[in-house]
Amino acid sequence: MLAAVFVIVNAVVAPILRVVGLPLTCITLGLFALVINGIVLLLAEWLFNLLSFQGSQFHVDGLWPAILGAIVLAIISGIVNFFTSPLRARS
Repeated sequence: MLAAVFVIVNAVVAPILRVVGLPLTCITLGLFALVINGIVLLLAEWLFNLLSFQGSQFHVDGLWPAILGAIVLAIISGIVNFFTSPLRARS
């Protein structure tokens, strides 16, 4: 369920944050995008805990751990895309 909440937040809120943060992202040569991804992760945590699916909890200690989690998610996503891109190219 956490993945579903993360996908919804990433699809609805993240584009708005990216447009609003575009000037800072350009000034910092893209590093502010990590902060935006960390904020999206914190927002997903808040929404998941607000909905409290069957008593489940997801906890991020703050902005810096959220940014580190965003970096880890980006690395994992890049690895998955590297291995699955040949499969998508066949279609």
